[in-house]
Amino acid sequence: MDLFLKEPNLPQLSVSVAAVSEAAPALHDALKRRGIRVLPVQAAAQMAPPVASHADMHLLMLDGQTALVSPHQPKLADDLRQLGITVLVGQALGEVYPTDVAYNVAIIGNYYICNVHTISETAHRWLTAHGLQPIHTRQGYSKCSVCVVSPNAIITADCSITGAARAAGLDVLQIRAGHIRIPVYDTGFIGGCCGKLAPDQMGFCGDVDTHPDAAAIRNFLQQHGVQTICLCDGPLTDIGGIIPVMVSADKTSS
Repeated sequence: MDLFLKEPNLPQLSVSVAAVSEAAPALHDALKRRGIRVLPVQAAAQMAPPVASHADMHLLMLDGQTALVSPHQPKLADDLRQLGITVLVGQALGEVYPTDVAYNVAIIGNYYICNVHTISETAHRWLTAHGLQPIHTRQGYSKCSVCVVSPNAIITADCSITGAARAAGLDVLQIRAGHIRIPVYDTGFIGGCCGKLAPDQMGFCGDVDTHPDAAAIRNFLQQHGVQTICLCDGPLTDIGGIIPVMVSADKTSS
């Protein structure tokens, strides 16, 4: 039986449904082998091709039952509604920063990490109305840049996020920038290559051991009771993240 998440990014049981870019077929296959239904995020012609289908650019789970979706994702919006999720359709996105980052927000516990000047006004109003506190950072690609480990722990390579998150009392592992593949651009981001598959599992698109800070990443996850799951071979690759949508009472971690 599929259940709603209790809070975004942090599944309380094994994930049964996740949103992932349509441009990551090997990752789709790996997730399906684990019994996870994939909701594909389609490429939007209005955006830069390397990120046009990235889930973290188009979808923001505001809570377990409410999603803010870009207007360029009608199929994704329909898929979410069929699962019983309330869908809010937000503003159109563009190709050039900051017109592409309205939904790029990392919700963690009682906080949401974002650049308050680039976040969708709909998201900002909704989150503050529901008691969440903003952690402002200069980084507009906040969700791309953050691996949400637990309600009080993250991994990032971004100095602005590290400083703001630590000031809010979060446990932060700062890794070195780079070493994450993405087409065209110099580097991808840690949040864009991963997502939780269960309370005790973090799934990665690629092999964590290809990153020079692999030992620190594995150790930090282990300290927070989370296993490292490498879903694909090769370098870590930013595909826009794995966004948990539903969990299953019938599945166990494996």
